Amino acid sequence: MPQASDKKANPINNLNHPSGLRAEVVDSIAALEPYRDEWNRLALAAPQKLPMLSHAWVSSYLENFLNPNETWCCIFAFDGDQLVGLLPVIITPFRILGFSRPRLATPFNLHTFSVDFVSTAERQNEIIPFLLTTLFKVQKASFGFAINRIPETTPTLDALANNIEGAGLILDFAGYASIIKIDGAIDDFHKRLSRNFSRNLTKAHNKMAKLPNVKTVFLTGADATEKELPLLMKVEASGWKKQEGTAIEQSPTLVSFYTALTKRLSALGWLEWHFLETDSRVIAGQMGVKMGRTLTLFKIGYDEEYSYCSPGNILFESVVERAYSEGDTDEINCITDMTWHDNWVMDKRPHYDLWIYPKHTIPFFFGALPRKARMSISKIAVLKSVYHHAKKLLNLSGRVAKARKDD
Repeated sequence: MPQASDKKANPINNLNHPSGLRAEVVDSIAALEPYRDEWNRLALAAPQKLPMLSHAWVSSYLENFLNPNETWCCIFAFDGDQLVGLLPVIITPFRILGFSRPRLATPFNLHTFSVDFVSTAERQNEIIPFLLTTLFKVQKASFGFAINRIPETTPTLDALANNIEGAGLILDFAGYASIIKIDGAIDDFHKRLSRNFSRNLTKAHNKMAKLPNVKTVFLTGADATEKELPLLMKVEASGWKKQEGTAIEQSPTLVSFYTALTKRLSALGWLEWHFLETDSRVIAGQMGVKMGRTLTLFKIGYDEEYSYCSPGNILFESVVERAYSEGDTDEINCITDMTWHDNWVMDKRPHYDLWIYPKHTIPFFFGALPRKARMSISKIAVLKSVYHHAKKLLNLSGRVAKARKDD
């Protein structure tokens, strides 16, 4: 367990905090190591059940994704010698009107999102505001702080709703994550699927049965390591992702990130690989992370040469059936909201972007006000779209009614 006397940590005493919490600030990868195990323990217990909250994920991000002008820090909250909360922050230089006002944010890009405050459940309404207050003490002249795509299950929203001083909060909808709740029996799940999709699945199974030596492989625990990453990268690069230049294997940075990440997740026993093979050739693959009773599917891919037999859907169905049969999973989180998810009748979990602006002139007039204006304009645009669509439908129904009357 990390101690306050860690030479690489910067202690910040908040003597006025009634709870007696204290903070330590770290800004080097090596200095994060003493906090690793307790950090991962807090992430595992967090209600979000997201691997992006872990030391494994955040440290892999910091090693690979920082821009040359960016720095970072991680704030740890202690109650005595017990780690009870933490907050990783990216610091980006920003100047406005001649003043230096760094932008603050949790780690975020296409491969890392929903990074959030992490705290013990018992005192989260004290710990989360304490971490935020400490951040603004460390970065006294900051422009604002952004937390991107946090789920509705986060304790952050409630903890900051009435416990923040000297700053204003702006919350905006940021889409959904598709979730499958594993309850009832597998037959109940299959009955929810549309007849058309069920027929298509049956046809895909019939075509798959004609392939030689088809098998599904699930690697978990000690059997799932970073050594299987090339299998997923190869199948992912077999189609449109390679054509668009977004496949992992096309980017040395992404290869480095996912290698470090899967190595750390494997050490924790959280990593899973799911593969569908024919004659030992992988035609569909998934990278999963199992935290307690939640399975997060983070990366998927299939060989487009075999698209006629829907290997991605066949593998996904096998993953769902396995979750029902083994009884150790409460939900499968697909973390995004894709069109193909609708075929599986998934539940939708709302996510939000949260901006926190200090109540000072520059952050207010050049941060909070423009943000609110953009949100208002966006809502007006949506309303206009709905209005014009409804008007077209009404005009069409009117013309149909008139035509029937004329007949």
